[in-house]
Amino acid sequence: MQKLDTSRVSQRLRDLHMRKGDLAEPLGTTKQNVSFKLNGKCKLSVEELKILCEVLKIDTGEVFDYFVVTDD
Repeated sequence: MQKLDTSRVSQRLRDLHMRKGDLAEPLGTTKQNVSFKLNGKCKLSVEELKILCEVLKIDTGEVFDYFVVTDD
């Protein structure tokens, strides 16, 4: 089974002094749903990835460095 590895996203949040909950408003969702998405329990849409890149100041060329699919 494949899983989304978002450890670099978590590190990026720490670098920016943010928490997962800080992403809820820009994504138009709840803190719990953000956590589900970043933990791979719910899928991220392309639009959500775009918003995350903007908020976390991730260059779109680096998106696959931050959102990596791994075998579980």
